[in-house]
Amino acid sequence: MRKICLLYVQDSFTDGGISAITSTKENYFVNKEGYEVHNLNALSTGLNLPEGTLDEKVIRHDIYFNTLNKLGKVPLIGRLLRFVYYRVKLLKIIFSIKPDVIILTHPKLEPLTVLLLSFWKKRVLEFHGWFNITQPDSICIRERLDFIFMYHFYNLVALTQGEALHLQKLTKNKSIFIPNPLERLPEIISNCESKRVVLFARFSKEKGIVPFLPFWKKIQEQYPEWELCLFGRGVEEDKIRQTIENHNLHTVKVYPYTNQVDVELSKSSICILTSYFEGWGLVLTESMAVGVPCIAYDCPFGPSEIIHDSEDGFLTEYLNPDAMVDKINFLIENPDRRKAMGGKARINVQRFNIDQIMGQWMHLFENLMYGKFLQPPTI
Repeated sequence: MRKICLLYVQDSFTDGGISAITSTKENYFVNKEGYEVHNLNALSTGLNLPEGTLDEKVIRHDIYFNTLNKLGKVPLIGRLLRFVYYRVKLLKIIFSIKPDVIILTHPKLEPLTVLLLSFWKKRVLEFHGWFNITQPDSICIRERLDFIFMYHFYNLVALTQGEALHLQKLTKNKSIFIPNPLERLPEIISNCESKRVVLFARFSKEKGIVPFLPFWKKIQEQYPEWELCLFGRGVEEDKIRQTIENHNLHTVKVYPYTNQVDVELSKSSICILTSYFEGWGLVLTESMAVGVPCIAYDCPFGPSEIIHDSEDGFLTEYLNPDAMVDKINFLIENPDRRKAMGGKARINVQRFNIDQIMGQWMHLFENLMYGKFLQPPTI
């Protein structure tokens, strides 16, 4: 069988889970399966990737956003040139690579004109929670047109069954789900004895950090020896620090984004997730792999398909900080139960092991090459 050629198209490389998990998939295919893998950073700003992000065998391409931005600032003719430049560059890359399958990690990176001129290419559109809080009656006209026309060029893949069903309802197009893989099971394990709760997230509004922080005061007053450590960066960092100061939360610490997630988790006993919505919630599986029980809002859609409630972690009422605090208190007050849940989490998370999940992707790609779109085996 000839080598399969894949083209991954994304809009940027960031600290977030999408970049991390996409890189993991590309590296797996190029190394373990011997696929030819191309990565197109479609709106690049010339970012130098951190060492080890992408394997050197992954072939990189860029369409520079700075160039597009400069063209867009020229009245009339500049906007026209920007329109043409992006589409020509994208088509040139597609036709030069001749991929068997094109995988997009974000909607709308391929304009409709590009789709029409290369419609015979097999395409997959990964959804990472982009529409998991959109209601059918609140969709704008442009989104409705996308659902009617554009998304029918793609095979839609969500991370969870809940999101797949939601997408199917919105787009009237078949959608399947393939969970994010757990790259490895770390050797380092938490003993769940440290008096530390952690939250790893991009510091942005949808992560719900600022509204939750005032409720930590209840824990601080009752258990002053416990601390909450926030790891990340983003547009809401100043607001987070101001909230900490306003409420005198001296047991809340803010740390920069770190690549040493396993190390920090191993020094922690509880991980919380306060997001308004999550396509997946990569930190949940990372925490469980280190034996740390997680507490998350039962938000759309990821946490409920990762955490087994009351077995290896807790799902709390959506956007209810008091319910979150109650479960944190429970795990603080019951160290034996905390350790037992952490041990169970490390066992349960192994259902997402990378070989099993990537096998589902290979099953999908091979069937697409033969004109099929089948539901991969569920886990």
